[in-house]
Amino acid sequence: MQNNLLGQIEPTTITQQQNKTQKGVGDATLDQQDFLNLLVTQLQNQDPLNPTDNTEFMSQTTAFSQLNEMTNMNTSLEKMLELLSMQAYNNSSLTSGSGFIGKKIEYQTNTVTVGGDSLKNISFYLGDDALAEKSQINIYNKDGACVAIVKPDKDLTSGKNIIHWDGTGVGGVKVADGTYYFEVQAFNSAGEQVKVQEYGTGIVQGVKMSNGVLYFDIGTGVISSEYVYSVYDPSLKNEGEGSTDSGSSNNSSSTGSEADEKAI
Repeated sequence: MQNNLLGQIEPTTITQQQNKTQKGVGDATLDQQDFLNLLVTQLQNQDPLNPTDNTEFMSQTTAFSQLNEMTNMNTSLEKMLELLSMQAYNNSSLTSGSGFIGKKIEYQTNTVTVGGDSLKNISFYLGDDALAEKSQINIYNKDGACVAIVKPDKDLTSGKNIIHWDGTGVGGVKVADGTYYFEVQAFNSAGEQVKVQEYGTGIVQGVKMSNGVLYFDIGTGVISSEYVYSVYDPSLKNEGEGSTDSGSSNNSSSTGSEADEKAI
């Protein structure tokens, strides 16, 4: 009696079966390079005693030329549609963004600019109340060196806080004009560090698009719209509303006046 052949077949995994299938089945689509390869292979392997008919060869060459032209045309149309779509998006974004001109924005940042005689506002939100004696603002230059330590002169409250800094650095020396980075370290009465969100403010003077992103020009710099989280009319809302305005001690002992508190 003949042996059972089924018992001699080794089981195969799903991966092995997929590999066998992929080896036996090619891509169902042909591009112009594939067409050209087939045409060249046909010419190389034609029967010398029965060469390809001229008319048929010209028909194949014409078909290849038409395929190439259609491919190039599709590519051009796709690029044109992409440009038109991007232009329409930019125009729409600029039109919408123009409504922000003259408005006051709050944006995520931990920078403060020194220049001129006005006090520098260090603005941030706190997730909880914080004690003045346990809190401080470290200010760094572009090289990462700490140039000033600002201590609030009163306890900080949850929500918006604004501390005024006159630009005085370590040792009582005025720091040079430029952009500095600040880090708020705040702790509550239990000694737990309070969550901080630094921010800056500015009046939008213009808008522009770059690489599909809307930017707001606030005079002292350009802010990407992705970092803006609050917009309001400055004539309808006082910046100091709901916030704690504080002077600073240690490196700076000045206190902000009412005009300073409203300055951008």
